[in-house]
Amino acid sequence: MLGLRFIFTQNNSACLTNKDGHIKKLPKAPLQEVVFELLWEIGADAYGNPIDHNFEMAQGVFRSSIIRDFPVQKRTIPENAPFKVYPKAVHQFWKEESVWPVVQLGPGILAVNDTEKNYEWENSFFPLIRDTMEVLEKSYEESLTYINASLRYIDAVTLPDSNALSFINENFNINISNDFEPDGELNQFSLSQSFSLQDQTQLSVIVSNGIDKFDKPAVIWQTYIFSLKRRKKEEVVQWLNYAHQTASDTFKKTIRPTFYDTFK
Repeated sequence: MLGLRFIFTQNNSACLTNKDGHIKKLPKAPLQEVVFELLWEIGADAYGNPIDHNFEMAQGVFRSSIIRDFPVQKRTIPENAPFKVYPKAVHQFWKEESVWPVVQLGPGILAVNDTEKNYEWENSFFPLIRDTMEVLEKSYEESLTYINASLRYIDAVTLPDSNALSFINENFNINISNDFEPDGELNQFSLSQSFSLQDQTQLSVIVSNGIDKFDKPAVIWQTYIFSLKRRKKEEVVQWLNYAHQTASDTFKKTIRPTFYDTFK
């Protein structure tokens, strides 16, 4: 849902900490969007194309269960358009008109998106995911098997000048350099690294440059944790806390302490 143009906001609320003194929500967090996505096992049509045979009935049950808390419903594709793309969300459910968070549903896919303004893991985003999965489970008559679950954090800051590489080398635990002298000026880059973790979990860290809504240079970094293991609902819920902790630890490891302190 989020492109390379971002709306930058600041939340000046006091730091929230847990019992161990760990900061649960940075007052000036660079978070732009957090995305949870879930795919489940579906069937195939006579031509081998993926098809969620029970989606038409399930989507009506899902809507009736979620409509009280998410009354604004939108479709991402026209009502009678032929549906050929999988996975793709068909329905969006909003708290209010264009007010986050948003819940998305399509054949074989569920997504929950939120922004920094509302985000807090323990008391907000995690309970929303857990409750939405419960609604999903009750919307289908058969038990669902999840084949992919992912949690993605998208952070961004405006660059003080146009030299993105110098900014990254100064503020991130990453050193980027070119051992050649190109004829032109660097205007776009993307660094992507992937790591294999325990229990068929993958971690990707992506750092790139972009442009904010004021047409100013920005550095965007994504922390992306995804599971490749087949799981049932309770296993996904358990995995989510591991994924969140991994993302939180990776965020701190990726940037230098002095840069992290600017978000407090």
